[in-house]
Amino acid sequence: MTASPGRLREKKAIACGALGIAAALSMASMRACDALLPALSSDFAIPVGVAAQSISAFVLAYGFLQLLYGPLGDRYGRLRVISAALAPCSMANVMAAMAPSMTFLALARGLSGAAAAGIIPLSMARIGDTVPIEKRQQIRAVLSERWARLILLVTVVEGLFTLAGFAFVPAYLHRRFGIGIGASGAVMVMYGGGGLAYVTLSSVLIRRFSLGGLAGLGGALLGSAFAIVAGGSRWEWSVLGCFVGGLGFYMLHNTLQTEATQMVPQARGTAVGLFAASLFFGQALGMALAAVLIDSFGETSLFCSAAVALPLLAFAFGKLGPG
Repeated sequence: MTASPGRLREKKAIACGALGIAAALSMASMRACDALLPALSSDFAIPVGVAAQSISAFVLAYGFLQLLYGPLGDRYGRLRVISAALAPCSMANVMAAMAPSMTFLALARGLSGAAAAGIIPLSMARIGDTVPIEKRQQIRAVLSERWARLILLVTVVEGLFTLAGFAFVPAYLHRRFGIGIGASGAVMVMYGGGGLAYVTLSSVLIRRFSLGGLAGLGGALLGSAFAIVAGGSRWEWSVLGCFVGGLGFYMLHNTLQTEATQMVPQARGTAVGLFAASLFFGQALGMALAAVLIDSFGETSLFCSAAVALPLLAFAFGKLGPG
């Protein structure tokens, strides 16, 4: 017996809601250690750069496993693979919470990242399967296309500067201004606030700006955000900086993300997996470089580098890409 159109719409809405919850929780697990770097450094008697392994282990595993989950989603179905990834992700997060050493924590975080890798990118691919492009934001083989290669390259650099840069903001606020770990982590909530502002304004922004214009504006806001954080004489400036950074990131990243879902429609899971892998390979590389840079010159050097690189990156993307 065929289900009624109303029943089908209801099932689709429930599935989308469940995907949204799963994606939000997997992203929360990804960012769980950002604000804890000072505490991990103190508890395990290690430098902040070494404590950052709790982040880099997650994103390395997350990035590498995209190369597996994308094809699996194309072969066996997106929802089936997403469902299989949820339980081990939860178990690994419990292991991380009980970690007795930095080595154990890094291992648990790596396992968490390996499982979480099967959630958000395949959810994006699922949406791409079911929602027409005009209702979202306005390739032979992926790597054979110039546009696809540009998207992936920009995504690597975006992850290197943006995700790695903001990961060290709580530790910077704790060290420079002496505010508590909870308060420094709470400042980062404004990054999410900037993302919500983008969601609220997205329909207006998409109508007003071209793809290149929206990406360029996002890069400019990201550069301004890092400049505000680096140059602020009081910690309160970072509240504004994180809000502007969240708004700018989603302007740039959602533009890249939407284009990534269209790179290879017939193998969307693989294409989106490659996109996500590029983002988190960039973050993993950024975390490794940032640890060296920060231990030698402090967090401000990282923020200033991002303030210069991100506007240039977004401007170049806007010029080289389609209107």
